[in-house]
Amino acid sequence: MRTPRAPRLDERRAPEFAAELQTRARGWIPDWGLADGEHDFGRALLEIAARFNSEVTERLDDAGEKMRRGFLDWLGVRGEAARPARLPVVFKLTDSARAPVLAAAPVRLQADAAGTPVVFETEKDVRVVPGRLAVVVGVDADQDAFYLPPPGLSDLKPLEPLPAQWQLKSFAAAGATKLQLDPEAGLVKDIIVEAAGQQYRIVQVDKDLVTIEPPLVSELAGATSVTKVTTFAPFAGAAHNWQAHALYLGDAEVLNIEAAATIEVVGARALREGIIWEYWGKNAEQAEGQDEVGWQQLGLDDERQQTLTDALALTKPKGAIELYEIGGKNSRWIRAYAKTVDPAKPPFTSDEFSLRVNASGCNGTLPCPPDKSAASPAAEAMANNTPLVLSEPFYPLGREPHQFDAFYLGCKEAFSKKGATAQVCFEMSDATCQAYAVVRAGLSANKILAGVGKDKALHLFKLNAGVVTRFRGPLRPPRPPEPGAQVDQASGAFLKFSILFFETQC
Repeated sequence: MRTPRAPRLDERRAPEFAAELQTRARGWIPDWGLADGEHDFGRALLEIAARFNSEVTERLDDAGEKMRRGFLDWLGVRGEAARPARLPVVFKLTDSARAPVLAAAPVRLQADAAGTPVVFETEKDVRVVPGRLAVVVGVDADQDAFYLPPPGLSDLKPLEPLPAQWQLKSFAAAGATKLQLDPEAGLVKDIIVEAAGQQYRIVQVDKDLVTIEPPLVSELAGATSVTKVTTFAPFAGAAHNWQAHALYLGDAEVLNIEAAATIEVVGARALREGIIWEYWGKNAEQAEGQDEVGWQQLGLDDERQQTLTDALALTKPKGAIELYEIGGKNSRWIRAYAKTVDPAKPPFTSDEFSLRVNASGCNGTLPCPPDKSAASPAAEAMANNTPLVLSEPFYPLGREPHQFDAFYLGCKEAFSKKGATAQVCFEMSDATCQAYAVVRAGLSANKILAGVGKDKALHLFKLNAGVVTRFRGPLRPPRPPEPGAQVDQASGAFLKFSILFFETQC
């Protein structure tokens, strides 16, 4: 009678070890050309390691029964009684199936175990239905929260042999949205990672630089461990609540605003307390290097709000509102945002929304503002083909107007709004003088009066037999012209100009 051979401790040899080491190397260093047949130092090192491992397993398998048992006893490995094997089983209907099928237990299945067929039986009934599980969501209605699983949770395909842990290359401040991780392999869009007890979703990958959402809750030091989340624990402390309530209002033309402005949202007066208002674009008032495109906060205009009964007044800093695609529509957007809402409060409702931009005195006529230093939207003007400087008094048709002369006024901010109304203020320069002085020297002694008018220019008047007539003026000291501008400061009539406001959808 032949005695059965004792089972081997490890049947792997050099080829199996080499294949396993190369598989791990591909996961960590995907750019390493292991299949090109080229032998290098790294591949030689893997082959040496595979031979060493093979030598160890061969010696263990060739040891005698007594020595083997002694070795296992020294390792603390004890024999166990035989027990039935269990493994998870997945049933899948054919793609053409339309009706559910009951797989009543016991359903027999056969698996291959090293060339030997092994038969398994299911323990419970399972109803197999057509269709796929699209997404799993964990919901906590009392806390107004919901949680999303990592990608691939319900996928039947085996996981790829890729790294599941990385190290942060450099310090990342709280609120940062970009992380540089090492190694580069395994970083895939939409996976969820955990760092310092908080979970984040990777939304963009550029080699070893990833963009995450939400922004970092707390700062991370260099070499911080970042781990891929592979299990779904929706109500654990590290899981991120993805709940958010947002109302988006968009218009590609009305919100094409770069200058600082006041935006009135008609129908949204109730969305003031506990709501954050933002616009998608740039904030030119931020520090240099921080003017990236993103959601920028809008302020509340408390002074303007006191005069409004139908709208919410918001203040926008200087900076362009950029185009952004939301829900398949590319437009310029502002939004009202809240992370969570109190379920005890009544829901917000509105019959209509509309926008007004810089609409002080809407549907009315405004006088020129008393504060002439108030900023107006950036404008340009030309007299025929000569550029004009609008920050100073100017001649809209030149010093000596002629037939067919033309005055051109342009303002990208105010004149680009479809259906908008803009008010433009022109004022004649005021030469009224509060006091006069008599020229007492030279050929014009006691014949010329001089005074500084409200237009801050010098005016000269001539005395002749008790009659005062204009002699010269207004006169101004020369100043350096702006680049590309031609300024004529000679005497004559001229106009002062400013854009009061532009409005939309009054």
